[in-house]
Amino acid sequence: KYCQKYVDKLHYVGVGQTTGGFALDWNPHTNRELVTGTDDGCIYRYDFSNPILAPLPESLVGSPGTVKAQGVKFNNKWCHSPDHAVNAVAWNHEAPGNIFASAGDDGCICLWDTRGGSRKCSQFTAKNLKGGNINEVRALSFSPFDANLFVTGGDEGIARIWDCRMQKSSLIALCHNTNRLNGTNTTFTESIVNEVSWVPKSPSLVTTTVSFFGKNHQKKEDNVVVSEQCIWDLACTDGVGESEDPLLMSHRNPKHAEITDMSLSQSSSLLIANVDSDNMLGIWKVADELVQ
Repeated sequence: KYCQKYVDKLHYVGVGQTTGGFALDWNPHTNRELVTGTDDGCIYRYDFSNPILAPLPESLVGSPGTVKAQGVKFNNKWCHSPDHAVNAVAWNHEAPGNIFASAGDDGCICLWDTRGGSRKCSQFTAKNLKGGNINEVRALSFSPFDANLFVTGGDEGIARIWDCRMQKSSLIALCHNTNRLNGTNTTFTESIVNEVSWVPKSPSLVTTTVSFFGKNHQKKEDNVVVSEQCIWDLACTDGVGESEDPLLMSHRNPKHAEITDMSLSQSSSLLIANVDSDNMLGIWKVADELVQ
């Protein structure tokens, strides 16, 4: 009953998107502006301070919870890539809040200015450190301390630190090494960074979630999964190329399931919440001396 009380007061339903998606982010400067990314490579911006009203989709007319809802059409539309899904969008924390970025399966990170029409400001490409192949980008987060820096995560188990002023390559590559997991019976051949974020109140710390995929030869299991929550200290790197060992902490998920999302608390003590594909929510408290 408590939940239904608020569901019945749904205000807006965004209309105009033609496919589903994985990405959305509120503008931290206005709290009334939202960008979303979809499977067909498009990005949509909704401005709820100046909404463009539209009829509700027929499938929602008369549905419980939408009686008082108003349809809202997007204010702007951009094309990140016509052939690849957009996996992440994120606003830059610097005022006045006109810049955001998108990242997708095409391995590209694009910067956009809402004042600049449909053209992107700049583009970066996540390439494999050795072979030069393009890696899918699955996660993206701007630094709240330096408007020029952002972190991405994706395939090959790599999280990258980028500078908006340097498009050629990333500043730092944080490599989640599978070698330390390989045993006599299990071999891990793939790793994916699903989530990335700067640690609040700690300009040099970044946290990532990574999932390793492999095979157990003794048990003849082909889909072995191990996931970890990691914290990295960028101050321990030389700031150029591949980092040596800035890994401060890694906490392994007690269940053999892929960590799919995470969120960090803004309190004085660092709490990390994550959820996995086996329906477990974990909340971890990081030692204060580690992040101070």
